[in-house]
Amino acid sequence: MADDWVDDTAADLRRWADEQDDAVDVLGVRLLLDLAREEIGLTGPEALDAAGLRRLLLEAFPAAVVADVAEIPAILAAVRHLVAYLAAAAGADAAALRAALAEIEPEFARAVAAAETDERRAAAEIMTALMRADGVDPADAAAADRWVEAFEVLPEDERFARVDAHLRATGQDVDDLRVPPVRLAPRAELAAAAAASGLARQARALAAWAVSRRLTAGAEPSAQDALAAVAALELACPRRAATVAALADLPELHRLWWAAARAEVIDTAGGVGALGPVHAGLAGTGDDLLAAWLALFEHAVAPAEQPAGADAGALVRAELPGILLYLYEQDGPTPAAELAAALAEHVEAADAEGDAGAAPAPAAVAEALALELADLAAWDVAARSGDGWALTPLGVWGVREMLLADGYTAPLVAGTASA
Repeated sequence: MADDWVDDTAADLRRWADEQDDAVDVLGVRLLLDLAREEIGLTGPEALDAAGLRRLLLEAFPAAVVADVAEIPAILAAVRHLVAYLAAAAGADAAALRAALAEIEPEFARAVAAAETDERRAAAEIMTALMRADGVDPADAAAADRWVEAFEVLPEDERFARVDAHLRATGQDVDDLRVPPVRLAPRAELAAAAAASGLARQARALAAWAVSRRLTAGAEPSAQDALAAVAALELACPRRAATVAALADLPELHRLWWAAARAEVIDTAGGVGALGPVHAGLAGTGDDLLAAWLALFEHAVAPAEQPAGADAGALVRAELPGILLYLYEQDGPTPAAELAAALAEHVEAADAEGDAGAAPAPAAVAEALALELADLAAWDVAARSGDGWALTPLGVWGVREMLLADGYTAPLVAGTASA
């Protein structure tokens, strides 16, 4: 079946739902289908059997989705509608699936409750420790309530900083923290956004240029070739050096070239520019396109080759993954000034562990950050929203994939009760 079988199934599901007497939670069923494809490797709706249903509900769902116990009836209703749809449209063995679901339901309820309890317990332990650090006795209900009310009105970055400091002080691995749950855009919309993104367009144009130029200078373009590429691609290079003697003197092209080369969109074997094996995916559709775009994005964010240096630009460039994580964790748009202040503090703290006093000035950090945000916007990964910055739906998906690859727990929002 085609890579976009979930999108095709969801479209048919809407038609089927319109014919039913019961209200069908189409978005809830869509979430289940996405999980089935991503977490248990389902290749089509007709492939869901009793064993797959058990893995979906008892393994994949509790691990990937944040849901309240109160949502369990709505989630199970969505599962029943999925079973009914599969029986009607895909010829599934409805009797076997219903029998399996009847056995699974009690275990599913316990699994969701346990996951919620574990999260609440961990949060309660942290809050209790912070109370005690502030001289508040958690056993004093009135005092504890007052402390919680005061804590909840603190700015989000201050609350996060206090929790982060507590975890570090107690020797816990901050990198294992669960990031906030997000809701992803439909797969078809993500693929369309990836195909139209500035990052994909730039990489495809660079690959076409490399083929036409038939480079012979080695693994990267010469200064002359690099200048020709910038002109041909009409690539903005605000970081351009006064004198261009090498590719590194055009940082925007340097980043794009090495991202495309490492992602195998471009093949530089033998010093001759050619289309790499991933280029077809970047010019394709569906899951192949998303996989190719993600590889390009990952290398653009943290390339294997980048200019060395301790200036503000190089330091902020190295912090780009952290900038993306910061944006991912916010409930809404983040003002550039807030992001710059947090970044300057982090750069200064990181530098204090090395060469004290060498940290760049906050103004230089803010200027370098503005250039990074402009790049993210040009890639269609982030966008201005009001007076702040936020990830685009494509950016949310891409950052979540990177977090998952790094071992983070990055849950999705269930939302079936309110969908």
